[in-house]
Amino acid sequence: MNKLRIDANKMSYHFSHADRYNKRILFYLVIELLVLFTYTLFTYFISYAYNINLYYVIFLDLLSYILFYPFLVSLIKNGSINILEPIYIVNGTFYLYFVLQPSINLLTNNKYFFGINVFPELPLATIYLIVGMIMLMIGYYSKFDISIIKKLFPFKYTDNSSKAVRYALILIFIGFVMFYLYTKILGISFIGLVTLNLINGSVGKVVNLSVEQINPFINYLYSSNYFLIGGFMILYAFQKRWRFLLLPLFLIIFFLFSSIGFRFILVIFFLSVFFYEYLKRNTKPKLINLIVIIVIMFFIVGGIGAIRDSIRSNNIQSAQKNFNLENIILQFDSNLDIYQPFYSMILNIPKYHNYLYGYTYYLALISFIPRGLWPNRPTGIPGMRLAIFAGDPLPFENGVAYPIIGDFYINFGLLGIIIFMFISGLFLKVLWKYFEMYKNSNWAKIIFLLSSTYLIQVISRGWPPEILQGWFFIVFPVIFGQWLTSRFSLRSKQL
Repeated sequence: MNKLRIDANKMSYHFSHADRYNKRILFYLVIELLVLFTYTLFTYFISYAYNINLYYVIFLDLLSYILFYPFLVSLIKNGSINILEPIYIVNGTFYLYFVLQPSINLLTNNKYFFGINVFPELPLATIYLIVGMIMLMIGYYSKFDISIIKKLFPFKYTDNSSKAVRYALILIFIGFVMFYLYTKILGISFIGLVTLNLINGSVGKVVNLSVEQINPFINYLYSSNYFLIGGFMILYAFQKRWRFLLLPLFLIIFFLFSSIGFRFILVIFFLSVFFYEYLKRNTKPKLINLIVIIVIMFFIVGGIGAIRDSIRSNNIQSAQKNFNLENIILQFDSNLDIYQPFYSMILNIPKYHNYLYGYTYYLALISFIPRGLWPNRPTGIPGMRLAIFAGDPLPFENGVAYPIIGDFYINFGLLGIIIFMFISGLFLKVLWKYFEMYKNSNWAKIIFLLSSTYLIQVISRGWPPEILQGWFFIVFPVIFGQWLTSRFSLRSKQL
């Protein structure tokens, strides 16, 4: 009798638990549907009020629904959203570039890209984006066997603080020394760079072909300043004493990158430090914290964009004049127009140039060979830049970049988007599972954060040689440091 009563209680518990789970699913599903309905109603109202082509709005809304999908999945499965999960970083970045910015430009009637209205390509380009994002999420939510992660990352994660700190100091020292050599070769004041040209200011110079041939390692000396990011993050995670020295070091590195004008590295640097605190405490950022970080990112991207030419030319008065809210908004807005080259690609490739069939990935693999050792090493694709912009040289001369999904397209067309977006989804899954498996390790936290924040750059700047070189100087030194310190730790234990 007692056994029957116990079995009945167990059954009642399971039914009660299942009932609560079903109610939670229903609740979040209703909330999600209400949000999507409100969102759709709002966009339709805006399109009507501003006389925007409803056809465009429908396609942008469809893309939005796909990008919102992970939020629904997390709410149903976990009852909460961990914004640090890489799928949110990727989908949020795609939403910013391919939904929000086109919508803003439609509202402001800013439809022209170097004199050409690219918005007639919005429906087809958005269909390609929808297909790509669906493939990415199929890869991300697939039943991929994550046991391969331990084979890919077989290291013993021993967080030896003293060895990690010593490695970080060596890495930072190498970064500063090599970048100092770079400034000496070009005749730039290193002190000027780390003080925003307030002390010993000098005019910034660009490495041209002749300089690169005379000094075959000049670009690697330049890229070595990225060592400072990994080195600082290792110090930030492992250094326990004299932590007050981390702030001046952070500012020195921040000013150095600000003088160079590379905004993406500042975004990676700042976000990695900011989010590390949450990983350390095993907490999730609150909405107010995310709003604060978005505002800070706005001022970093827009502010540096507004003054970087003045800082490079050692014109402090011009920098002070240009550093105003109007210019900051203008620079931030122009940095989001990455959808325009993608629309142009869809319009002009393969119309004016055949697909590349993987050639950009070949260029990435050979990009580490210095031009001084291989004078005729190919670095670009003859005619492709002009073909993308229908023969207009102005976008190329103004340094217009294109997104990673555009690189998938120019290599293999829609098939390239399908295959490589699926592979990208698998990569995001491996990255997240890797962190979950080793989340108690500081090394894993740093590798995960640098890789996740670097995805923002990967999405917006789709040139494979630049992506691979950036990853090598930002993330790889941390992976190598983890292996090196763990190797010596294991040896010492065996002795």
